[in-house]
Amino acid sequence: MRRLLSGLCPLLLFLLLPVGSAAAAHVAAPAAAPQQVVVIGNGAAVQNGPSAPSIFTTTQPWHVVQIITYHWNDAKGTSSTGTIRLKGLGGAKSYGPFKTTGMPGQGGVPNANWVASVSFDLPPGRYQFVDSSPVTWAQNEESGHRGMAWIMATSAEPAVPSVTAYLHAGIVHPGTGIALGYAVKDASGKAEVHLALYDGGDLDTTDDVAVAKADGSRRTWQVSIGSDLKGPLSFCVWAENAAGDKSGNAPRSACKFISLLVDIARVSNGCGGEGWPSVVAAENYFGNTSTYTEPEGGSYTVSFVPACNLHDAAYGGQTVADVINGGTVDTHAWSRRKADDKFASDLRAICHRRVPPSAKTALQSCLRDGRRYLIVRTLGMNFYDYDLTRPGTQGEGPRDR
Repeated sequence: MRRLLSGLCPLLLFLLLPVGSAAAAHVAAPAAAPQQVVVIGNGAAVQNGPSAPSIFTTTQPWHVVQIITYHWNDAKGTSSTGTIRLKGLGGAKSYGPFKTTGMPGQGGVPNANWVASVSFDLPPGRYQFVDSSPVTWAQNEESGHRGMAWIMATSAEPAVPSVTAYLHAGIVHPGTGIALGYAVKDASGKAEVHLALYDGGDLDTTDDVAVAKADGSRRTWQVSIGSDLKGPLSFCVWAENAAGDKSGNAPRSACKFISLLVDIARVSNGCGGEGWPSVVAAENYFGNTSTYTEPEGGSYTVSFVPACNLHDAAYGGQTVADVINGGTVDTHAWSRRKADDKFASDLRAICHRRVPPSAKTALQSCLRDGRRYLIVRTLGMNFYDYDLTRPGTQGEGPRDR
């Protein structure tokens, strides 16, 4: 028994309306919403068993969301559904097989439409529909005796390389060599990788590597850290494939900060200041030291230079030794509030170390002396670097306030 293709569900009837010629696979331009982009089918009566391969060619990429084949099978449909796959031809990649679910045809014919719900990017190339039940797969003369099939897809973004920069664990010292990890992946399997080391936002060292197997595997860049670098130090990766497609946000597609331990004297200037005259005058008025006295006599001169130096380093995002609390602090991810709060804590710690508990009045005067903290909270925004990826002190950027 012959049956018209009207046995398809209403959805597929709708899809077939704009197809046009029934003798060839129709390839439409992809759109933002899913639409039919490949159709091998028509509205004429159908029989079972294709005698020609269902081949189509596309010159543009798609993001495939559904693959559908038609199984009218003389109004009997199928008792269950099988699989569909796309076989790549001429070196193109194959996809599937994919399991399908059934949709009834006209009059409730069971599983007349096999639907594979998928999600993958299909690059330009030549492909063949392969159905696991060719004996029930519909075809006719108008389809060129090819099995009837459809693809629903959305527009696909052009394939671009993806890159990864791996975090370097531990502390790095100026004048040493380190191994930095990275990875690149591209659909073509090849890419040109560009590696860069930035010091304080300034480009310091670069290298270009041709990767013949861009499969996402981890690679290593051996690089020397100059003895004159002071940080913040960052490592960035980007890549470009043979088609000229670049990884997103190049040349900083993937970046990681490196904890470069520097002498604090190279990145701080005590409790003085540089910059706006009014700010410098306020800072220098209080200076590096303050003196606190006891009513019965005796005085204690306290130097707050260690706290001021650490605060300077935090505003610049450097990694330094914490001479007050011990250990090392990497401040590149610190907000301005965190830097200021540590400054307040360090000022108090110095008071406790420099003024004995027996000098109660002097100690309380030292602990309550909030003048230096008030200055940094009021005027410090002019000296905090909000973007460590750019040279100089930036007033706007990704670091938290």
